Amino acid sequence: MSDGRLLNFGGTIVELHDWGCVTTLPNGRVIHAAPQLGPDYLRTAQLHGYGADVMAMCHEHDAMHAALAAFLGLTVSPVLSTVAGAPVGDAVEHGLEEDAVLAVTRWARSIGVDLTALWVGRPAA
Repeated sequence: MSDGRLLNFGGTIVELHDWGCVTTLPNGRVIHAAPQLGPDYLRTAQLHGYGADVMAMCHEHDAMHAALAAFLGLTVSPVLSTVAGAPVGDAVEHGLEEDAVLAVTRWARSIGVDLTALWVGRPAA
């Protein structure tokens, strides 16, 4: 069950939970994501402006994949599609998408934008 934060990015639905998030792609495939336990995940969170808030990074990271894909007019994020079981796509494209997601979320954090609050406050697409 969602904790009340349900995001819709061009048909990709991201449900935010207190344990992580569930992303449902337009084709019905589902991804469950939770913060990883370990120093590498924490270090990534710290480097991208989240401090120790790995849950916020988990929420915003998966949602940003969907948001950027929708913004660019894609039906679905290539990375999310692959995570959900689609054949692995172009490694360079996937790397660029990952870089973009990390860059935008880091920028938002650096200028004080709470992406989750921003997305929750907007009407569904």
